[in-house]
Amino acid sequence: MVRRFRTHLAPLWTAAFLATLAAQPADAHLSILRQGSEVGGAQEAGDQFGRAVAAGDINGDGFEDLIMGAPQEDIGSVANAGAIFVNRGSKYGVTHEGTTWYSAAHMTGTPSAGANLGWCLAVADLNRDGFDDVVVGAPFETIGSAANAGSIYIMRGSPSGLQPWLSLDQADFGANVETGDKFGFSIAIGNFNDDLYPDLVIGSPGEGNSVGAALYVLGTSVGPLGERGVLDLGDSGQVMQAGDQFGYSIAVGNLMAGPEDEIVCGAPFRSEPSGNVNCGAIMVTPGSPSGPKASSSRYYTAPGSAQRSANFGFSLAVGRLMQGPYAAVAVGEPLRDIHPVPDAGRVVVIPGGVSGLSTSSAVEVLESAAGGAL
Repeated sequence: MVRRFRTHLAPLWTAAFLATLAAQPADAHLSILRQGSEVGGAQEAGDQFGRAVAAGDINGDGFEDLIMGAPQEDIGSVANAGAIFVNRGSKYGVTHEGTTWYSAAHMTGTPSAGANLGWCLAVADLNRDGFDDVVVGAPFETIGSAANAGSIYIMRGSPSGLQPWLSLDQADFGANVETGDKFGFSIAIGNFNDDLYPDLVIGSPGEGNSVGAALYVLGTSVGPLGERGVLDLGDSGQVMQAGDQFGYSIAVGNLMAGPEDEIVCGAPFRSEPSGNVNCGAIMVTPGSPSGPKASSSRYYTAPGSAQRSANFGFSLAVGRLMQGPYAAVAVGEPLRDIHPVPDAGRVVVIPGGVSGLSTSSAVEVLESAAGGAL
């Protein structure tokens, strides 16, 4: 910013001085990103630009690029088909120069009404070629005659930006493609077998009358084309119920003994046999040298006591959040009553351990702990 001063400088000297200032690089290019301004496209009612965001170096220039979803972007006359937008990184930060956008037509598909491409995003160098790749969820895409069956698209990074690569739906995992499955509702990337290549896990919370499932595929040198499998709450010995929506949320990280990542899946609308509805639960599936070990999955409800309609497992994150050799999982429970405030919500941080989560060491995080008010 140039301050205004009263001056008696000659007009030509002043013009040269201001031109010199204008030529100096800014500390950062952007602080706010809007469609039609700093980002391509135009601001339109209902686009939901920013519904998902992710970062990665997709062109290999050493700077992280920003990828943003607008799942209800209209593509021509195709309503709510969805799109993603990329703003490149630079030594000054994210820039609007060279902004690009992509619909299914730029990937390996065709824009589909109501597909909501860009609903969720995940980024990693899936084939280890030095360029980050982008996985895009389109959970409401119609596959054949199955409405809201869902799919994912994978775009390959390159020196010139994102390129079309792969698309997957449930048929690629040996599962039935059915109306309302919502495959691609959530996505996470980890390394479930501790090899060189990142692996994918994709949530399908509408599977089987909203019982839900999570489908994984192991990475290879040519991308996520290795062994595939399906996880559900039955893997932890639980009776699956309509409406659980297992796979609504997913996170991955090294929570247990061994170098492989574990998969954490949320079922935030699961009800207890006692009649408490929508209490929620999570399931942790350990990794192994051969991939996710479904038969060793463990089931967890809210530490302390489950609460009606609290939606434990609505959101998830895994990281080194506590002391000790293992990562911890942060579990969102957004509608938990914190007496006497209804639906105040909380986050529960549960550390990992040799054989599973250590619920006895869980820590409750409330809004008031962050300076807010319940």
